[in-house]
Amino acid sequence: MTNAEIDAELKAAAALLPAHSKLFTDRGYVYQGMQRVHPADLPDRIDFAFANDSTGIHIVLLYTPPFQTRNRVFVIRVSDGRNRSFTLGDYLTARQKESVKFQLRNAANSGDVATSWTNYFDELSKLLSQDPDLSDIVDGQRWEDIPINWMGLK
Repeated sequence: MTNAEIDAELKAAAALLPAHSKLFTDRGYVYQGMQRVHPADLPDRIDFAFANDSTGIHIVLLYTPPFQTRNRVFVIRVSDGRNRSFTLGDYLTARQKESVKFQLRNAANSGDVATSWTNYFDELSKLLSQDPDLSDIVDGQRWEDIPINWMGLK
């Protein structure tokens, strides 16, 4: 993708968020805003932040458009406001649910930006309805420390 195409995709993603944020707002989360991030050697991404003041749980959805040989990426980070956090990918790895990670990854790369967002959020909604432990964490009813997958960096 060119820089102009990345800009267009990030604008499209920001416009798509309201249609998909219901998954979080229906659980008591309030949209806190977005921030465009400029990582070195990667395309820009957008971080969308949500907070649930009654539970103290925060969710950040990181969205990176496809770039060169890299696919479109969604990362969900859940934190408890007390310096504890995990990504959805690390949670799924810890639970040995690699097939679910694969389904989410496929959904994220299933067509144009609008189709990808719809498919990703459909899979995420299905996961939350089928995984009571994750649902309880997101709803602030319990917390679980999830090991970080450093992928050989530590």
